[in-house]
Amino acid sequence: MIITTTTSVEGYKIIAYKGLISAVGVNTRKLSFSFNTEKFIQAMEESIDAVKQDAFNALEEKAKALNCNAIVGVSVDLETDPSTTFILVSVTGTAVNIV
Repeated sequence: MIITTTTSVEGYKIIAYKGLISAVGVNTRKLSFSFNTEKFIQAMEESIDAVKQDAFNALEEKAKALNCNAIVGVSVDLETDPSTTFILVSVTGTAVNIV
């Protein structure tokens, strides 16, 4: 599966547009607050990476359900609230078939 933020894939031709798809990832673990800012920032970064990966995995599954082999024009939105450690990542793109 090719996933890209661009509207085309170099060296490939889009032969079918199957529609706009979206997916969301939300953190499921609570981060512990620390007086050590470095540790807290590192924990937030790791959590953001995990949530982002969850969102992209869900987006890929939706594309596969449409029998697509690529997603183009992907945009990523990230919402965080450090006071509650809430992290939400939403990804949206166009499911396509390429050759």
